[in-house]
Amino acid sequence: MAGLLASALCYGIGYGILQPSLQAWTVKQVSPEMRGTANGTFYNSIDLGIALGSLLLGGIASGTSYSTMYLLSALAMLLFLAIYVSGTLVKGKPPAAALRK
Repeated sequence: MAGLLASALCYGIGYGILQPSLQAWTVKQVSPEMRGTANGTFYNSIDLGIALGSLLLGGIASGTSYSTMYLLSALAMLLFLAIYVSGTLVKGKPPAAALRK
């Protein structure tokens, strides 16, 4: 029970810090007249990611094992990080900065 409570506390703190930071960063990347669109896109992306991720990872876990599901999740995050970093290095600035006017 202590491990569950500790992990829930870490998850809550992490999400509580990360979500508003990402939202502020997203809104900062666009011009003032596009902030409503950026907010809507941000929240829709979170909802879509949770919905599709739950379905996909649930299917993987039921077809294989939880350890395989977590491994594939970690590999996907590393792939997304590599794509972001390579896009940043090629253009010399973060990809979202191109949206600023």
